[in-house]
Amino acid sequence: MCLSLNATTKPVEVDSVTFVRPDGSSVPPTSSTCSYPGLISPGQACRDSLNTGGLIRCVIVTKGNVKSIRASLLLFDTTGSESILEAR
Repeated sequence: MCLSLNATTKPVEVDSVTFVRPDGSSVPPTSSTCSYPGLISPGQACRDSLNTGGLIRCVIVTKGNVKSIRASLLLFDTTGSESILEAR
């Protein structure tokens, strides 16, 4: 699951959120709480989920200042334990 947070006081336009495998192939989210392209309101977080495993990263494409977006990748193992990776 990829969380995208608008950490500013102004709306931020996000073009897309995609999951990318190590070979460069992209996988669209299977569910999302936001619509892209679209605006993320100040303080709002969007959640994009994927129903597959393996090595993967989250890519957020924005037209705004990239410093406006905070991203976290939540990883779950088969027991339900989670790890959180943050990018700024």
